[in-house]
Amino acid sequence: MKPRLLFAILLCSVTVSVLAANSLATIRARGQLIVSVKNVGDKAVEKHRDPAHFQKRGMELAIARAIAKHILGSPEALSLKMMRKPERLPAIARGEVDLGISMLRVTPGNAKLVDFSTPYYRNGLALLEAQDGAIHGKRDLAGKTVAVIERNDGDAAAMLAAIADATGSTPKVLPVANFKDGVAAIKDGRVAGLLSEAVNIDVFLAKHGGPFKRSPLLTEDSFAVAVPKGNSDLLAAVNEVLAALEASGELKAMATDADLPKPE
Repeated sequence: MKPRLLFAILLCSVTVSVLAANSLATIRARGQLIVSVKNVGDKAVEKHRDPAHFQKRGMELAIARAIAKHILGSPEALSLKMMRKPERLPAIARGEVDLGISMLRVTPGNAKLVDFSTPYYRNGLALLEAQDGAIHGKRDLAGKTVAVIERNDGDAAAMLAAIADATGSTPKVLPVANFKDGVAAIKDGRVAGLLSEAVNIDVFLAKHGGPFKRSPLLTEDSFAVAVPKGNSDLLAAVNEVLAALEASGELKAMATDADLPKPE
């Protein structure tokens, strides 16, 4: 048998196996919806790279419970799987979990691995900067030095370069371990600002205030529930729940209850 044909057969076999493992019939027979979510992690907010860690997790658990209720009749029919962020999309693609609800960004690259629901949250990257900072848009990044927190879901420096205006020079990057170090770099003038998701900056500002502000959004990103590729029935069920939550105002209420800033 030709290698290409053998590979196609094996790929088809794996796809069928994944679909069977996560079909609505299988989930209902199992009686549990297996969902990959954020780790609980350290209770101290400052130990997390994102100040909005617990707010994001709170909203996403509420969404998971709503989906479990729709599919299985009980919001408690959940099996939560904690794993590192780089492991979540591959686990969904392999069918090891039914869904991923963990601020997974909808991008062409991610969409090659999984199928995405309609977005449940919209946000984007922005800069935490001093009150007298002058970052009003991408063009203003030219020639600046920007602090970036090392990420486990992508190259932060590459993300910064990608959003910099094509007509300007690429900003210089100062890697930092966490928000605390980024704030220190702003205070002592080493950087023009700290790159992060706007929601993280908004939560930081709400708690700490101080001589800081947030720049306008530098990117516009959507976050959605991830489903194994080709599982159209499960995807339809998830979209049905999200549409109902949106129409009823419950989705907005979930964000409010979790102290998550209003989506943009």
